[in-house]
Amino acid sequence: MPNNRQQLEQGRASIAYTRVKEFVDSKPGENVLGEYKSYSKKFPMMVKTNGLGAALAFICSKNPKAYKRLYEDLTVWLKEDKKKIVNLEQRDLLQQIVDMDDAARYRALTNEVLAFMNWHRRFTEGMIKTNNPQT
Repeated sequence: MPNNRQQLEQGRASIAYTRVKEFVDSKPGENVLGEYKSYSKKFPMMVKTNGLGAALAFICSKNPKAYKRLYEDLTVWLKEDKKKIVNLEQRDLLQQIVDMDDAARYRALTNEVLAFMNWHRRFTEGMIKTNNPQT
């Protein structure tokens, strides 16, 4: 019988797999797929370097389809997350982070995003094969 931690990891993996597979299957083009894979790899370091709020604000300020999809992937996971660190039914993720005044909750959210991105990165690396040597 799986424990709570195992169920949480399986949930992260399942959502990450589904989101990446749906995007790959939509055939957005090799350049977009390469960007998506690259952003998935770079985003955790952006979070660690600049903080979750700044990293998400950066993503939201960009136009590429790959950045928008990455933001959507994170939002979908956080809506499914059983811990319910944020309530995304009423407000946007970035808005909640900007308004968040609880440092412990902010750290918990940051850790959750990084844990999800670990699975996301694995699946983008496995499912996206591009000719771009940077990805």
